[in-house]
Amino acid sequence: MRALLRFIGHRLYTTWATFWFVLPFFATYPLQWLLGRRPQWRPQLHALNRAWARFSIFMWGVPLEVVRESAAPVPQPCIYVSNHGSYIDILVLFHSIPGFLNMMGKDSLAKVPLWGPLFAGTYIVVNRGSAVG
Repeated sequence: MRALLRFIGHRLYTTWATFWFVLPFFATYPLQWLLGRRPQWRPQLHALNRAWARFSIFMWGVPLEVVRESAAPVPQPCIYVSNHGSYIDILVLFHSIPGFLNMMGKDSLAKVPLWGPLFAGTYIVVNRGSAVG
């Protein structure tokens, strides 16, 4: 019985989390598409993606504490490297790293319906099978 309740709870939470990830995406997709059309609008697109990430993390009920090793301001420009094990890590980076954040991802992400063209036009796409990217 305990396993069944755990299974049901897991499915309910997964449905909840998926809903609060997908709904804001579809609600803001026309604006994301528009902002992704021009390079000078990328800061606004980035701000929209950051808000989406923060909202999703909040709705998921994920506690998040950002600990900075240094109180000094972050030098500009700089590179953060994160090897992630799940898609929530991307949202955590948008939530936690101050300033403009430009993501790099594999080229197969650019082939995802709806989201792929936005990703390819906004962020850095890398062919991991090629030495030149």
